[in-house]
Amino acid sequence: MERFIKNAIDVHRMDDALVPLRFSKSQMAYFEPTPYKFRSRNAAGICLDFMTDSPFFRMRFRAKVKPGTSERLYFDILADGQLVDFPAVPIADKGSGDWTAELPVRAGEPRRITVYLPYQAEIAIEHMEVAQGALWEPAKPYGKNLLCLGDSITQGMNAAHPSSTYAVLLSRALDMNLLNQAVSGYVFDAGTIDPELPYRPDLITIAYGTNDWTVRESAEQLEERAAAYIRKVTATYPGVPVTVLSPIWRSDCAEAKRTGEFAAIYDMLERVCRGLEQVRLVSGMTLAPHHPAFFADGLHPNDEGFLHMALNLVKAGVGDLR
Repeated sequence: MERFIKNAIDVHRMDDALVPLRFSKSQMAYFEPTPYKFRSRNAAGICLDFMTDSPFFRMRFRAKVKPGTSERLYFDILADGQLVDFPAVPIADKGSGDWTAELPVRAGEPRRITVYLPYQAEIAIEHMEVAQGALWEPAKPYGKNLLCLGDSITQGMNAAHPSSTYAVLLSRALDMNLLNQAVSGYVFDAGTIDPELPYRPDLITIAYGTNDWTVRESAEQLEERAAAYIRKVTATYPGVPVTVLSPIWRSDCAEAKRTGEFAAIYDMLERVCRGLEQVRLVSGMTLAPHHPAFFADGLHPNDEGFLHMALNLVKAGVGDLR
C-alpha cells in the first residue's frame, strides 16, 4: 500500500495499518512536547495517487480527530484531475470507517485516480482494494516539488474538502508534488525547520503572522522571530524561490494588538525580505475577499475563499520559477 501514498515524507507502520506523515522524525520530536503534536500528525495534502482501470476503489481506515471534537471526514476522489466523488465518514475523537466508490473508468482504459485524505485528522490506512485483475500501479510523480509552510490557513482549516485547500489547489495548478508542513495554531519558529529534510523543493511558500499578531509580546519580538525563520529557510534552501505571504484579511484586522496594527505586518515582512534575492513578498490582503461570506469563522477561509487564494497566487506569478 505504501507505494500509492504521495505527498508524505514518512510512513509509520502501526499494527496492521500505515500512517502517512508530513514531518521528519526530528520535526516530530520537536512538536512532541507541544500542544501542536496532534495537528502535526494530520494528513494535510497527503493523497493516494495511482493509475487503474478498475471500476471501483475501496478503502478501510482508522482516524483520530482533535480530542473532544467530531468531524465529517471527506475523502476527495479525482479522476485525471476532475473531482468525481467525495465519500464522507463522521468521526468523534477516534474511530474507523470504510467506503467504496465507483470510478468513471472502463476496463483497458486506465485513468489517474487521486484520493486526498482529510487534512484535519490522523489517518491510518488499513486496506485498499481495486477490482481483481485490474491494472493498479503508482502514478508518475510530477517533475517539481512544492513546500508549503504556515499555520492553520495553510493546513486547510476550515475547508470542507481536502482538495479545496489553497495549498492543494496551488500544487494542482502548477503540476507540482506537494509537501504541506503547516500546523494549525503555529507561528514563526525557526526550530521547526529540518535542514536534513528528505524532500528538496523547487518552490517554497511561507505564510505565518496571523497567530504571531495575537500571541507575540511586541512588534519587535514578532519581527525578530520572522527574520530568524525566513533567514533559516533561505540558508537551508539556497537559490530556491521563496514566496512569503503576509497574513490574509480577517474580520478583526482593524483592532490593535500588543504587536501593533495588523497592516504593519506587511511592512515588517518587507523589511525582513529586503535584500534576500530568492525571496518575494506577496500581500495576503490581495488574496482572499474581504468579506465574511468567504470565511468559515472570520479567520479561516471556506472552500470558496481558498479558491480565490489559489487563483490570486497563480495570477501573482508564484509558480514562475525563473
